[in-house]
Amino acid sequence: MKIVRWIMIEMMVLMVGISIATIKEEIHPQSVYASIKKLGGHRIDKPRLRFKYSTINENTRFDPYKGMIYYYTKPDKVKFSVKDYVNTEKPGRYVVVYHVKDKAGYNFTITHYIRVRKIFVRNIYNPNAITSSSNSIYHTSPIGTSFKLVPEFNVKNVSYKGIKWSSSDSNVASVSSDGKVVPKRDGVTLIIVTFNRQSFSTPVLVSEGELSKLSNSDNVWSRVNYDKDLIIKYYETGTLKQLLNQIWITNGSKFAYAKNIFANYAQQNKTGLDYNNGEHLIDAKYNDSNLDGISKSFFKSGDQIVLQTQDELGKGHTYIGSYRTN
Repeated sequence: MKIVRWIMIEMMVLMVGISIATIKEEIHPQSVYASIKKLGGHRIDKPRLRFKYSTINENTRFDPYKGMIYYYTKPDKVKFSVKDYVNTEKPGRYVVVYHVKDKAGYNFTITHYIRVRKIFVRNIYNPNAITSSSNSIYHTSPIGTSFKLVPEFNVKNVSYKGIKWSSSDSNVASVSSDGKVVPKRDGVTLIIVTFNRQSFSTPVLVSEGELSKLSNSDNVWSRVNYDKDLIIKYYETGTLKQLLNQIWITNGSKFAYAKNIFANYAQQNKTGLDYNNGEHLIDAKYNDSNLDGISKSFFKSGDQIVLQTQDELGKGHTYIGSYRTN
């Protein structure tokens, strides 16, 4: 009896095992292959898309199919349609929706994001610039010796239309539409490049090898000089407020330049002392680290300083001074 009972138990276990295996066999194809389509007896995988690009430059043509790579199983045939909301005139993040439909019956959408990158001029290549770790120092430009300026963008290997060149004083040096500068007479000027509603400038000092033959624009400031610590001394007549915004220091063959010296009148006044006899002092390196490290070659007897100011009425002024030894 025990042997018979044991045989019956084994047979029941075997039958249960066969039933479980059958159930697994029925469930398995549904859980794994339910999403797989077939076409003409061929198993067709779901098409896949990959995108080579996710960033484009502003003001360039956007092609939603450029850089799009898709994978499919033969003999399937795949069709695409696209809705994009990309405005290349305005930097930002945009959505592109791809609708994918194939012959095997797959029908789905994929969302891809495109970033429109802003393009701007970050610098101007000036062949007169002297390599320096921190100082803005340049060679002076002889009259009639032209040179070429090149805008440098925040993205390499780009070329854009809409670049405009101008000179703050075209009587000193003019600039053509392609950045060619022609020095005309002794003086100082800024060559300005404008692109995409933004501007960038580089300084030019024209001199015939000796010190620039400049004179003061008026007599509101006079008797200007400076020392080795870049303390500027001048005498003032009148009460018209003037903000010092540009400084040029030259020894005839090269020059140092700095701009935006002071943010406002209050900051400028903090650096100096007023005297009853009309004498004023300004610490020119107060708010400019470039001026603070200028080469000692600009601190010799006979070297010149050019101050450019703007008064409270918006008018510009130019004053010429020299280096003092004491």
